Amino acid sequence: MKLLGRMCRCLAMAEIVAANADSVAAQEQKAAEAGEALTLSPIHTRRYSWAEVETAIGRIRDARTTSPQVQSSLNEWYNLIADPSFSESQEVPEHCVKLAVWAKARSDSPIPLIAQAKALLNYAWHVRENGLASNAPASGQEAFRSHVAEARQMLEQAIKLGVKDGEAHALLVDIARAEGRSLAEARARFDAGCAVDPTYVWLYSAMAEYLLPRWYGKLGDVEKFAEEVVRTLPGDDGLDAYGHIAYVVNQYDGNVLFWGSYDRELLVKAAEVMVRRYPTATNVVPFAALCTVAAQDHVAARKIRPHVTSSDAPRVRMWKVVAADYFRWCSADEVASGQCTWLWGTPLNYGNVAFADSGSLWCPSGYGRAAVTLMDIEKRSVSQVLSGAGSRIFEVAFDPDKKWLVGAVSGESFQGWVRWNPAGEGTPLSHRTAESCQAIAINAKRDQIAWAESKAVRTMNLTSGEAGPQIDFDKTVERLKFSADGKWLAVSAGSISVWDATTGKKRYALPAFESQPRGKIACEQLLDFDEEGRVWATAFVIGVKPVQRPLIRCSVNGKAWDTIIPHLNGLGSSAVISTDHRLLAIAENNNEPGGPEAIQIWDVPGKRMQTRLPGHHNHIASLAFSPDGKRLASVGYLGGVVKVWSLDGKAKSGNTPKKGPPL
Repeated sequence: MKLLGRMCRCLAMAEIVAANADSVAAQEQKAAEAGEALTLSPIHTRRYSWAEVETAIGRIRDARTTSPQVQSSLNEWYNLIADPSFSESQEVPEHCVKLAVWAKARSDSPIPLIAQAKALLNYAWHVRENGLASNAPASGQEAFRSHVAEARQMLEQAIKLGVKDGEAHALLVDIARAEGRSLAEARARFDAGCAVDPTYVWLYSAMAEYLLPRWYGKLGDVEKFAEEVVRTLPGDDGLDAYGHIAYVVNQYDGNVLFWGSYDRELLVKAAEVMVRRYPTATNVVPFAALCTVAAQDHVAARKIRPHVTSSDAPRVRMWKVVAADYFRWCSADEVASGQCTWLWGTPLNYGNVAFADSGSLWCPSGYGRAAVTLMDIEKRSVSQVLSGAGSRIFEVAFDPDKKWLVGAVSGESFQGWVRWNPAGEGTPLSHRTAESCQAIAINAKRDQIAWAESKAVRTMNLTSGEAGPQIDFDKTVERLKFSADGKWLAVSAGSISVWDATTGKKRYALPAFESQPRGKIACEQLLDFDEEGRVWATAFVIGVKPVQRPLIRCSVNGKAWDTIIPHLNGLGSSAVISTDHRLLAIAENNNEPGGPEAIQIWDVPGKRMQTRLPGHHNHIASLAFSPDGKRLASVGYLGGVVKVWSLDGKAKSGNTPKKGPPL
């Protein structure tokens, strides 16, 4: 049944409204003759007459020629008059009856028709619970189609009357999405709107929603559309539209802002335009701040910071999560890029990064859905995206010979591990675990992986599916490392111990703080096995002041050790050694919570610090060397910032990518 048919029960109220129309009109005319001023933005607690709405919208249209920012007020007015509270109605059908009286009284005006259409369209999505048609019951689908069709008819009638702004056409693009119309038809409606009102940003937002993969586009279509808009709509108007496209897409998927193919320079310029035009907007301003995080533009972030007043922006995905880091970032000193050849801000990068080869990097990331992304460092683009089963990836490991990529995954829908084949052969292999999986490793000589579930380590042969023994610990397992020959597995769980990878029998334990009798050193960070099966680790010299933290290499039986570097000055919580054990990278310790941390590169054979990199403005979560030792990747905490450092001295300062990788 059509909605207008269902409105019959409201006719009595409509007759009362109509009977008083002459009186209301007289009052409105008197106010207009008195030159009573109207605010451009509606006061939502005030009751407005129809004439006041028409006057206010007309004034905004006139003001937009010199003050484009007032288009925000125009959109506010349309949202207000489409809401049942505007006419003091309890529900949309009652509201639409009252709007119909307005339309009858002003048969030459498109505004009441637009208001009815917008109210109907909002109601249509409401009855379908804002979901996809495939998830809605049959009754909801039928009601949805009926309301959308009525809204389309009203908008077509409004356009015949001569609309003077882009709202009606923006709604028609929304209806093209709702009705499943072809791209050609949606584009025709968009183009018609641009001919009437080329600077109405919500027209561009509507087209961007149509182009989302969840509707009728494919990956990358939105970003291509955004670049087209900037080319065809000059100046700040184009940048405003660009920013609003990114803004509405972020409401659907928080990953696209970071992993999509937006131009990073344009994102920042758009963010600055939006803040200038809408400096008090509750959601738009925090989104502009989020754009500076995605682009890693510290200067722009600081410029926008005075306008950001809250960590709460309900329509901006991820803002609540990164707001505190953003505020700290803005107050932090600038960190020079130094030898950084490439950097990237990701949505909440977790765990580590792993080089696939010297020119590409696997990076686990994601917001709301887990993904592992292969970054091409030279091209500064993403060449592959592999989806995870959960929402967070703690750690990844990659074997270049097997072409295996494994990840420790967690989330409400799935926790366990996933093995992908980056060559694209077969489906990913997933394995659920009873407890959270936070560490994982690949055996280079066998088809075996090891993973940690809280305080237990498990192994499995992935060819046969045969599970190995379980090894239990008193503390949470933090890191796993197989020996080069595949025979041994080193485990860091409070202390470091070495186990038989096949039988699960303990071979030896390295000296630790709790060792009895207490030795001369306590091993801290597990680094690697060398080709001879010796474990390399950082350590703490017990009972010596000032504190000494050496780099040590244990004997093959774990009963003795060699001191390779006597003291690693400033050693923090992150350290990594190169494959050939000639370079050591450490993140310097900073006692200031979340404060800046630099990176030291040590020449291991020479026992000296080779260079000091400026690092990150905040805590460094992970470090990784490329296989050839010519690059170092570091991960910071704000937005999961990844930096790749050149260690051959050829990089230039400030070499930041303009364009982000495609999703």
